[in-house]
Amino acid sequence: MSRARDLASIFNLDPLSGTTAERPASAPVGQIYYNGTTAKTEIYTSTGWQEMASGIAYGNNASRPSNPVVGTPYFNGQEGRLELYTSNGWQNIVQETPGIVSIQANVTDTSTTNTIVISGTNFFSGAVATLIGTNGVEIQPTSVTVNSISQITAVFGSINAAYEPYDVKVVNPSNLYGILLDSLFVNQTPVWNTAAGSLGLIYDSRRDATTFTVSASDPEGTSITYSISSGSLPTGMSLNSSSGVISGTSNAVTSDTTYNFTITASDGSNSSSRSFSIISKAPVKTVFAHTGSSQTFSIPAGITKLKAKIWGAAGGEYNAGTNLTNSGGAGGYTETTFNVLNGETTLTVIVGGGLVGNNMSAYGGGGGGVNGGTGGGGCSAILSGNISSPFIQQTTGLSSTFVPQANLLSLSGAIGVIAVAGGGGGAGWYTVNNQVGGNGGGLIGRNGSGYTTTIGGTQSSSTNGNNTAGAGKFKGGYIVTNNSQGGSGGGGGGWYGGGAAQGNSGDNASGAGGSGFIGYVDGSTSAVLSPNQGDGFSYIDSITRTNGSRTYSSSKCLVSAAGTFTPPNNTDSDYVSDVGVATYYPGNDGTSKSSGHGLVVISY
Repeated sequence: MSRARDLASIFNLDPLSGTTAERPASAPVGQIYYNGTTAKTEIYTSTGWQEMASGIAYGNNASRPSNPVVGTPYFNGQEGRLELYTSNGWQNIVQETPGIVSIQANVTDTSTTNTIVISGTNFFSGAVATLIGTNGVEIQPTSVTVNSISQITAVFGSINAAYEPYDVKVVNPSNLYGILLDSLFVNQTPVWNTAAGSLGLIYDSRRDATTFTVSASDPEGTSITYSISSGSLPTGMSLNSSSGVISGTSNAVTSDTTYNFTITASDGSNSSSRSFSIISKAPVKTVFAHTGSSQTFSIPAGITKLKAKIWGAAGGEYNAGTNLTNSGGAGGYTETTFNVLNGETTLTVIVGGGLVGNNMSAYGGGGGGVNGGTGGGGCSAILSGNISSPFIQQTTGLSSTFVPQANLLSLSGAIGVIAVAGGGGGAGWYTVNNQVGGNGGGLIGRNGSGYTTTIGGTQSSSTNGNNTAGAGKFKGGYIVTNNSQGGSGGGGGGWYGGGAAQGNSGDNASGAGGSGFIGYVDGSTSAVLSPNQGDGFSYIDSITRTNGSRTYSSSKCLVSAAGTFTPPNNTDSDYVSDVGVATYYPGNDGTSKSSGHGLVVISY
């Protein structure tokens, strides 16, 4: 569309001229007149026509004449303009042209009262706003209010939709004006900016952190209100009616579920609807069973959060050749949801091993028993990076080839430990019944029993006050001296391994449980966690915790009650029978029973 615009008045700034006889008897103060009779330039002041000085004073704001008369001109170099002294002080002789930046309106051709709010610059008192249709007809307002130098509210009667789009025009008292072309529409419905169809996926590990946004705009600039007009969002999510943001914690699903819904965008008079969908993904799980060596989890592209469920292995049980019924400790349980770091592509998975027979130790840091005592169960863990065999199974309780945690950072690719579930302590043997290994897991492993108490691993040490040789991060205590008739069990592997003790002839004890852990990053931890459950050992986190660049949420680090031979969370849908179970067979059948291995499940 094009139309001619009369802009001549904007540029008609020449002074009046003529003879003395032709000079107006009165004029607006400040009016300039060139008098051909006297060959002088004159200016009209409050006392009539006065001859202007041969030159106009100039300078900056501070240099303005101190006692000017009304009508005195002054060129202000600081402001870059010609000024005139009036009864209201120094004023720009030529007013600035008004500029229109935007309008806000909701106009219908059925309404007899249509309000338009105009935003812009240089709006002066007395300004008038009009509308110009495609037919060239200028529509006058029923009222105009200059709210400020930057806003005008204009009210119009009926506006014919046939001549849209309308130009909006503002004219200042100086006759300078500004126009916003083709800016006003009548009966316009909101226009969608978001394409119809799927808005995206909700992965199980990000059910609490996934948001979507829909957007529509109104040609008249009216605010949009959003609402669900049919269908439903994923359970637990809601739509913000003002921003169009869909947020909340969606419920878990057991199979991929598509939610179809329609959102209506309204400007208060007109509306537009669009159909969308969101797919809620069932957990994609990778299950790691015990293999006796480290395993690798490759992080899929685009996945930013992972959920881990980790069970430690149980300590060994002794029941061969006597009527003794000594049992190992059950494995612990750790759970957390953590973010994937920038550039992180793989994780190393350690699945602790259980025990078959005496005088053995388990993969995952289980300390070895001696002289008939059984070894502690191995811990299970997830580490960042790809490293090989950090937990080497020792062959007897008299030596150790494990890799201590202090050396992990020097191993190729290792950049931190994410979570650990402790292993149970191994059972002691020889003459004393009910030497039960301590259960692993929790932030503190449970103690073992026997001629002396062996102490469970904690968040900062594995000391037990007795023979603790070999106990350390990731490694349960084991026996270094094979005292005759002393059959003691090894400590369970863990963040810190459980303790072990070996006395003199006949003095033996079961090993203690190793501790669990959540949140190790880049070689240090910002704070040592403490048990917060009633048992004094376990920990459940209800908030998101940040350590370095890693975040952890919905975290648990649990240990079973004393005297319990099954691991925590053994009714979970991902739990596999016998995992982390400490074998206990009253009576004598002449064989040693295998304790339960660990298990790691990673999902997203």
